Amino acid sequence: MTPATPGPRPACVPGDVTIIAARPAGQRRRRRRRLPGPHRRPRLPFADASFDVVISQHVQMNVADKDRLYAEARRVLAPGGRLAIWDITVAGPGELDYPLPWADQPGRSHLATPGQLRAAIESAGLEVAHWTDLTEPAAALMVSVLARPPEPLGLHAFVPSFAVKARNLTRGLTAGHLRVIQGIALRATLRSP
Repeated sequence: MTPATPGPRPACVPGDVTIIAARPAGQRRRRRRRLPGPHRRPRLPFADASFDVVISQHVQMNVADKDRLYAEARRVLAPGGRLAIWDITVAGPGELDYPLPWADQPGRSHLATPGQLRAAIESAGLEVAHWTDLTEPAAALMVSVLARPPEPLGLHAFVPSFAVKARNLTRGLTAGHLRVIQGIALRATLRSP
């Protein structure tokens, strides 16, 4: 990743992710690399306050230590930076049908409730500015996706047992067992002495 420059600087979280480094004049470079997960290394390989934006999409359900996950997101955010999340949560206790897109079995899933997710973000020192439950539109989208014949190229080409996982996800969403949360949290700006 290049040194900090004016303009947005997307960051990443532990795990397999695609990093898109924002550059001046709209130039973008994509590269894929395996970053150390929280169980392998305590910190993201970036300096404090390196990014204006950290995006976490479908991540937290794979990470048991959410406090550390969001503490690291806060650490790499510059003052005034934003954490943007789009994540699946669990409504509460109950049985889910496995496999799901992120876990083949319950022991590999680390779902939090929406309240637990928000608490982890806030306990990391981030202020939630936007929090929306988008379960209904997400469920409707999944129902329509499952009703269509598969396209030649899609997630089914990359995700083993995708059809079963997608049906189980859709069932969890439509039954209200799973929730889809979209949120924005802010890192406080530095105050002048």
